[in-house]
Amino acid sequence: MTNLQHLTQEIRLEVVKAYIYHELSSLTGNASFPKVENLIEKCKRAKDSKDEVINKECKEIYELFYGLSLIYKRKFIAREVTAENCNWNRGKVKLGDLILSTDIDEINGTRGKTINELVNNVNNIKILGKNAVEYIKKRINHVDDPIIVIKRSDNGYEILDGNGRALYKVVEMGFDINQEIDAFMGECKGSPKNFYEPWGVYHFMDEHFKKEIEENKCTEILNKINEMLKKKEEKAKQ
Repeated sequence: MTNLQHLTQEIRLEVVKAYIYHELSSLTGNASFPKVENLIEKCKRAKDSKDEVINKECKEIYELFYGLSLIYKRKFIAREVTAENCNWNRGKVKLGDLILSTDIDEINGTRGKTINELVNNVNNIKILGKNAVEYIKKRINHVDDPIIVIKRSDNGYEILDGNGRALYKVVEMGFDINQEIDAFMGECKGSPKNFYEPWGVYHFMDEHFKKEIEENKCTEILNKINEMLKKKEEKAKQ
């Protein structure tokens, strides 16, 4: 990677912190994580430093972010959050403008639909109401955490994290899709570029394909990767 100054931006680190806190709080029940704060402050202090220093000082907080989002929750959101050409701010987003990025049990084809489309069906409203009751039992302390969204069209924002919170808010606000909720909002100028690359992934590949790499067997490596992807798809369907 080159030009790493963007990784030290305060707003970007706020997005990272919000995500980490949401997941760790849900797991542990704790409200604060001083060691995470220390990692964030260490990264901030690297502002205006050379790339080698930024990479060293920011590595741990971004590796933690990738570990929780990509490995633990299987969410590929870190690319947009860490990309140099994706800008972030915190504000309010209208419920009706949100695009779902997940499937909902008992409702077909929700991924890619707007909440506006979803609530135009009486049966969907009943299901969402029932789901909200169950959601609040598990996440009562986290329903007001800001969601993370990325702009996809003139008025549409895809939810990168927070589908459950957004849908709960729809029910809580009486299915009024003109209501707004707290969000970190991103907008990319083209495809995400110069995003943070987790070294753990490269380490895994280096060990997993060690023999093929030593023997320069590129075709075998690609075949193994394809096999891994197929297994991933099969597991996702289970």
